[in-house]
Amino acid sequence: MKKNMVYIVMILIIIAIIVVGIVLKSDKPKDYKYRINTTYPSNCTERPRGYYIDSLNEVDAPYFYTICMGEQNSTGYSLELESVTKKDDNVEVIVKEIKPNPGDTVGMALTYPAITIEFPTYQEHIIFKDTLGNEYQLIN
Repeated sequence: MKKNMVYIVMILIIIAIIVVGIVLKSDKPKDYKYRINTTYPSNCTERPRGYYIDSLNEVDAPYFYTICMGEQNSTGYSLELESVTKKDDNVEVIVKEIKPNPGDTVGMALTYPAITIEFPTYQEHIIFKDTLGNEYQLIN
């Protein structure tokens, strides 16, 4: 009898997890998709800190939003996607700027850290910020 109760409780827990997952998943707007694009070439070598928008000249082509950290005087700098949130019509993208720690061994070369995020559609109201709250300006 105790064994049957354990199975029943386990089944109820699994069902509850599935239901919660479905409810949470359905809260996202259906057109809200993005991904970090590692294959799209970023061209930040002549651009200051900021972001630019690009798209392929094809019907239903995705839009590529590339965030540039600007020119850095050594290796060890990079950008990581921290979060993408959508409220109403606004999309907020937070990126983490990674810098070498004092004393780290780095190569002496000019670098242009960037990250590209791909959206299936143009994002009318989008804001890019670093984790300190500093906004990246459009540099198209």
